[in-house]
Amino acid sequence: MTGTLPLAQETGGRDTTARDNPSSARGEAREQAITDATTSLLAEIGYEALTMDAVASRARASKATIYRRWQGKADLVGDALRRCSPAEAIEIPMTGSLRGDLIALLSRLRDNFASKDRGLLTGVLHAMHRDPELADIMRGQLRQSRRAVLAEIERRATHYGVQPVGIKQVAEVISGSMMMRLLVTAEPVDEEFIAAFVDDVLIPLLRRDFG
Repeated sequence: MTGTLPLAQETGGRDTTARDNPSSARGEAREQAITDATTSLLAEIGYEALTMDAVASRARASKATIYRRWQGKADLVGDALRRCSPAEAIEIPMTGSLRGDLIALLSRLRDNFASKDRGLLTGVLHAMHRDPELADIMRGQLRQSRRAVLAEIERRATHYGVQPVGIKQVAEVISGSMMMRLLVTAEPVDEEFIAAFVDDVLIPLLRRDFG
């Protein structure tokens, strides 16, 4: 069985609205320019030094425009990072086996992470300890992303006739292992590691008998 399946289906209503309503399309383009400016400034100067004035200048937008859409810096940064790589936009190939699908999933998550600047992410993680509002926003996004990934793993396991009894533990080992290598040890998350991780950790964990 081949093809791809997104983690969450989208209605497509936004695209249709944008085509039919030029002002909506301009609004979407303006919002994207603002969030792009935010992420580029985050990578350059960090969260603490980031100001709404700097974002407005980089995006060539007014502060009033920014504040009409976002309540403050934490809200803007959270939305900008979400737009970089929304979990529901990650597509996983239907490879014909649970092992193949899990390898494809981890490869996509790795590539998705690699598309972001590591300095940007480590800076935001550091800022979360100082800014409770940012921490709440980012934790909410992480929970949402984890739910989407786990739901898709559960669907794939069921599709291949596997009872995913260890699904609750899967999120912890995926995030812990991937983040440790990508942000701390700088060890490669290559195809060899991903295949071994799926074979030695994920599949045994999903099949584990907790009774």
